[in-house]
Amino acid sequence: MKNKELPTTIRVVLADDHDLVRSGIKALLAMIAGVEVIAEAHDGRELVTLVESLQPDVVMTDISMPGMDGIAAITEIHSKFPEVRLLVLSMYDTVDFVKRAVANGACGYLMKDAPPFELEQALRSVMATGSYFSPTIAQRLL
Repeated sequence: MKNKELPTTIRVVLADDHDLVRSGIKALLAMIAGVEVIAEAHDGRELVTLVESLQPDVVMTDISMPGMDGIAAITEIHSKFPEVRLLVLSMYDTVDFVKRAVANGACGYLMKDAPPFELEQALRSVMATGSYFSPTIAQRLL
C-alpha cells in the first residue's frame, strides 16, 4: 500500500477454529477506532472463500486449524490477493513456524499471549509499514 492513502476503516477478516478465542479477539478489535471485523472463519478453506468474496484489508489468522491450516490459507490468499495484509495470531513461537508463515506471505506475527494493546499496534503497523512482529518473535528471529 505504499504511495496510497490508508483506508479510513480497516476491514478485517478473522480466522480461528476456537469460537471463544475468535469472539474475544473480535471484541478487542471492536474497541479500536477505525477497525471493522467484516467476517469470521473457523478454518482455512472458509477463510480463503471469505477473502475471495470480501477482499479485506487485513486477514488475522491462526495457524493450527482443521482441514486447511493457516499456512496453506496464507499461501493461497497471498498468491491471489498480494495486497491483502496477512497477520498470524498464534500460540506457536518457534522460529520455524514464523519463517514458514512469512515465506508463504504473512507480513506479521502476533502471539496469542500478547497484551491486548498489542493487537491494535500490530494492526496499525501492518497497515502503515507492511509488517509487525511481536517483540518475543523479533528477538527469536534475531
